[in-house]
Amino acid sequence: MDQKIYLYDKETFVLNAKAEKHNASILFMDFSTDSQMIQSDSADQEHLNHNSNDGQHFGLPSQLKNVDWFTYTCTYGWPCQGIWPGKKDLGAPTPVSCNRSYDRRMIAVGESKGGVGLYNYPALSKTAKKRQELGHAGEVSNCRFSIDDETLVTVGKHDRGILVWKVKSAVVREGAAGEKKEGEEKKE
Repeated sequence: MDQKIYLYDKETFVLNAKAEKHNASILFMDFSTDSQMIQSDSADQEHLNHNSNDGQHFGLPSQLKNVDWFTYTCTYGWPCQGIWPGKKDLGAPTPVSCNRSYDRRMIAVGESKGGVGLYNYPALSKTAKKRQELGHAGEVSNCRFSIDDETLVTVGKHDRGILVWKVKSAVVREGAAGEKKEGEEKKE
């Protein structure tokens, strides 16, 4: 692999540009809804942004926090900073793959120790709540929602298992004091 993103014209199939800033193989890539920007993650844990017209690296990621991404499969970036364990959580499972739901309400995360987490999207806080399920014997290399967001498919890297999950509802939203939360009895 040459660690580059090749951008071709959709009509003529002529190479328009190359994004050449990554130093390792590219794992995930997403386009903005206006197709002007690309974000990508690589195997050396780099998260880079490029202009899709000329392939130029965009070095100010803080200015991209409000970009509307058509898909979100990168494990790094502004809207998924809460999926990463805190510094105190040494040995905790780390995100390996993720996918935002089509309705933009959830983000599914495949973890290094076989777990699958479901967060509200965006997950901005280190204390973000999640639903956690175990199913794979090791790293979950990929996860994807179905187009109707009712099904989640996960793939295990080491067990080579493909699991199909029924998504019943989003993660519990933080409510006001005394408000009933999903799965919890209201206290009088």
